[in-house]
This record gives sequence, C-alpha cells and structure tokens, in this order.
Amino acid sequence: MIAQRTFLALGVPLGLCGALLLYAWLGDYEGVNGQDGHDHWRLARAWMEWWKGGERPHVAEHPHGYPFLGAMLGFTGMGALAGLRMVSLVAFVVLVWLVRAIMVQLNGSSSRDAMDRYLLVTLATSPFLLRYSATVMSDVAAMALMCCAFWMVLRWLREGRLVAALGCVLFSVWALWVRMAVAPILVVVAVALVVGPMKGRSGRLVGAALLVVTGGVLFLALGLMEQMSARLWVPLADWSPLNMFSRIQRSDDGELQYVLPNLLYVLKLFVHPGFLLLGALLLMFVRSEQLRHPMSQWLLGALFSYLSFIACLPFQNDRVLLLALPFVVVLLYPAYVRLEHWLEGKRMPRSMWVPMVLLLQLGLTARALWPFMQQSQVERELAAVVNTSGATQVYTHSMGAAFFNYCPGTAINELWYEEVGRMPEGALLVIRPGDMETQWQGLAPERNWHQAQLQGMDTMMVHPSGWLVARLR
Repeated sequence: MIAQRTFLALGVPLGLCGALLLYAWLGDYEGVNGQDGHDHWRLARAWMEWWKGGERPHVAEHPHGYPFLGAMLGFTGMGALAGLRMVSLVAFVVLVWLVRAIMVQLNGSSSRDAMDRYLLVTLATSPFLLRYSATVMSDVAAMALMCCAFWMVLRWLREGRLVAALGCVLFSVWALWVRMAVAPILVVVAVALVVGPMKGRSGRLVGAALLVVTGGVLFLALGLMEQMSARLWVPLADWSPLNMFSRIQRSDDGELQYVLPNLLYVLKLFVHPGFLLLGALLLMFVRSEQLRHPMSQWLLGALFSYLSFIACLPFQNDRVLLLALPFVVVLLYPAYVRLEHWLEGKRMPRSMWVPMVLLLQLGLTARALWPFMQQSQVERELAAVVNTSGATQVYTHSMGAAFFNYCPGTAINELWYEEVGRMPEGALLVIRPGDMETQWQGLAPERNWHQAQLQGMDTMMVHPSGWLVARLR
C-alpha cells in the first residue's frame, strides 16, 4: 500500500509534466523561436540541401554540430525541424543518465534510491532544462556531450584506461562543435586528462606547470577570439573582468541594466528556482569534507572556471548559466542526503514533500515555457502579415532569422549592424519601437528607426506585443 501511494504521488506530477511537454511537441508550438533557434533550423535545412547537391553551409556565428545532427535525423523522414527537436529531447534523457553515472562514480551505489529521488526533484524536472529540451536550441545537446566527456575523464582518473581518455577527447571535440560556450569547462577536463595519472611530487610539479601553460594558452586564445569576435560583433568582443562588477552592460542586445552585477548573478545558479529548486536549503547542509574528494575537486574546478568566465561577459543569460547546472547537482547530492535525514527527524516523510516539489516544478516549467510559446506565435503572426503584404523587401530588427524561415522569396534586411540610409519605397518595416527607446539609444537600430520616421511610412498593424508593421513611403 505504501509503495502504491508513493507511486501515485510521484506518477501524477510526472504525468502532468509529460503532458505539458507533449503539448509543446504536438500542439501549436513548433519549438523554434528567437534568433538562435531560427538560425539552427535554417542551417539544418542547408545541410540537408548540401547532401542533395546544394552549396555547403559556411561557419558563421554558431557551430554547426547541432544543426548537422538535426539534418541527419531529418533524412529519416521527420524533417529538419522535428530532427532538431528530437536531438534536444534525446539529449535531455542522456544528460540525466550521465549525471547519475557521475554521481555513482563519486558516491558509490549504496543509496541509489535517494540518488534517483534527488535527480527527480532537481535535474529531471528542472524548469529551465525542460524548457530548452522542448526548444530548438543547442544547449541540452552540448550539456550531454560535456557530461559524457567529464564522465570519461573521471573513469580515466580512477581506472587509467586509455579508451576512457580517447573517449574524453572525442566527446570534448564533439561538445565544442555543438556549443563553444562549454570551452571553459573543457579546459579543466583537458588538464585532468593530462595530469590525472601522474603521482607523487613530480606529478604535482608537472601538473602545476601544465596549469600555467594551459592558462597562458587560454589567455592567448581569448585574445585571438576577441579579435575575431570584434569583426563579427559578438559579445566575446567585450569580454572583460570589469564586467563582474557592472550592472549596466552593452552587448549585441544593446544597453541593458540589470538588478545584480554579474558576479552575484552567476551565484543564482545555486538558489534560483529555475535551475535548482532546493538550492537554498541544500546550501545549509553542505559540509567541507564532501568537497575534499579528488574527483569533487575537479568538478569544483570546472564550475569555478565556467562561472568566472561567464561573469566577465557583457550580459546575463539563463541559457549560458544553465550549462553549469549538472556540476552543481552532482556536488550538492551529499547535502540532499543530509536534508532527507533532517526532514525525517522532523516527521516529514518523502511521500509528503517530494510530490509537492514536483508539482511546484511543473508550475515553474509551464511558467518558463509559456513566454517561448507566445514569442513563437508572435513571429508567425508577423510573418503572415509580411507574406500577405506583397512586399519584396523587409527591414526589421531581431526578426530577420524568423522571417528568413517563414517568408521565403522575400529579401530580409537587418537593421542591427549598420545605418542603411534611405530604404526603398514600398518596402515593409517591422520593428518594436519600445526597444529603440530603451536599450538601443545611440546605436544603429535606433538611428535606422529615426531615418524611417523621417522618410515617412504608413502603419499597417500594431501588434499587441508592441511590434509595428509599416510600409515605407
């Protein structure tokens, strides 16, 4: 009877969560929205066309690993878009399994029931992780490959098997091909791969020397990347330690003002409900001895390396922060065991609080996914207006990638990069004036908006979300 009650208590929230994701998959939401998602979809279709004899896609801002995987699945008959969504969903399942495998390596297999409960209420029902698992984004796939590389390097450290070292290299390269943001974590993986088998004083000296060399190589690499990114105008061009202490940041999203400086923002990974619902409670049960395990120290090193790096970026972004979540989950597991024992002492059985946590996670998942579904709907509604207008040219800001996919045959011009001067008569302008008045003052999008106003235009539609569609005179 107790087992049945526990099964129902856990099964109902998980069933509701599965229904939510099924609606996101089969319902009106296509799983693609925003610049990056549409770029991935476009690249996946381009790879499919290349295989049929078309032009090979060129590497630009995004690595092509994720679109390439989506294109491979697309050839099964499901199409590029469904292939990309399937990659994200399968990567989510693989990620949870890999995190569990890493936890077993660090903690043994004596308390697998507690381990499964912990993964259930943290990683497997993480609202932000579920959101990106239902969305065309490369993050979850990169996290799975990154964790696979880390799992392999831990096996290399423990067993010294060459196949584990080779696997680590393979999955590290694959992860970089999917998402370059994992590089700061994989630097620590590379150091562990080299210094791990070395023992004694000589090993420590060689390890210290390799750390210095790795730091120098990373410094030079960042310098080269900064030069490249300055030409492409991506946020890495403004990477600086001074960004740690700033609340006003200027990046390719314009000028934004945040509540917290970056140094405090990255610490939200431990306590923010979108990442780790029990984080605030678990931190109370952390003990220093649980962090002294040699393998735990490698995890801490990867976490410190990554959070330090992203704290120096000129923006705050939950997608970027999410990549470090698996390491926090692994490191806080011993604290969760102590929390369970403490709650049992307070006569709070697991059958009472675990379902409550799962239901709360479900609500947060719906709250996290809803804005993405709304944004996707807005993109399609605006694209429908463009398609019925008869215009051959569209000038827009931040809708270019969506229009490229939804409005074939229409020339799409982004107002993001530079002043375009006078625009052709009869062309459409699709812009969100409210953004011009806040984050784009003095930059190219705002100057182009003023040029359009001076040129003259006839309003065709003002969308409830604030988007303006007008025909230029």
